[in-house]
Amino acid sequence: MVHKCANPFCSVNLVYLRQGKLFEVEIQVTGSSAKREYYWLCGQCTLNYTLCFDSEQSTLALTPLRATGNPKVAIPQASSKEIFGLKRVLIRHFGPLSTRGKAAARPALSGMEEL
Repeated sequence: MVHKCANPFCSVNLVYLRQGKLFEVEIQVTGSSAKREYYWLCGQCTLNYTLCFDSEQSTLALTPLRATGNPKVAIPQASSKEIFGLKRVLIRHFGPLSTRGKAAARPALSGMEEL
């Protein structure tokens, strides 16, 4: 269950999904089914960072959106074991959710990243 911003240096609690960006991360290793985890970045953090997979460290990380000189920030994952036999990582982010009509029930995909 997502309860706070994925940025380990941010203490904003999740109250409304529309106040940030929700990410679905699907990780598949050889010989097993894909596992999904969800991460949320608060509105302030989405202005400065995006979620990515750091293949050198085999972990999720926040990458600065602009060349600020800030390093990537590693994100603690629910499955904190080192990943062996990595087959695929898929990161989907959902845009701000509408509070009106059917759009609130079905968030539209606004971007994908696959390694």
